[in-house]
Amino acid sequence: MNAYEFLNLGQSKKPRRSGLTMMLDKGLGSRSLDDLLNTSADYIDFAKFGWGTSAVINRDLIINKTSRYQAAGIMPYPGGTLLEVSALKGKVDRFLKESRELGFTAIEVSDGSTEITKEERAKIIKKSREAGFYVISEVGKKNPILDHDLSISERLELIKSDLAYGSNYVLIEAKEAGKDIGIYDADGNII
Repeated sequence: MNAYEFLNLGQSKKPRRSGLTMMLDKGLGSRSLDDLLNTSADYIDFAKFGWGTSAVINRDLIINKTSRYQAAGIMPYPGGTLLEVSALKGKVDRFLKESRELGFTAIEVSDGSTEITKEERAKIIKKSREAGFYVISEVGKKNPILDHDLSISERLELIKSDLAYGSNYVLIEAKEAGKDIGIYDADGNII
């Protein structure tokens, strides 16, 4: 039982469809993951291994972490940058196979750091779903100059397309700062 349970703060129990929380795993070690899970597992739905950290961490540690996230009811997934690199190298199938072997249960499909055609993006989403992954796609660019070139209607069209091809959820790129990118102005306010 949580402290101050009588206040009923309203967080629904897992699995939930609203009030979902994604956290960024920036390369947590085993002890840090223990602390995170002990204090917050009930409030986390997704754990994104961000910034390509999965490519520089020992496989056994990743497998250990993904299994622990899953045991806590948290869906682990590699950030979209690694998938983008895989797409550029023509190695999406290998990426999906490796992701499955590492224990990831979701895949992020994005083109925030690269250029992937709408058709290729649709194929990757469909292929990821067929491989049994939960798909979270992301719309927008990490570079504010490139991101500002995307109109609201282009973003909406891409969101609709991603959902039509099988994305479970679509995120709007906002980098970690949430300022001057995506739907945020220079002060971090939603436009």
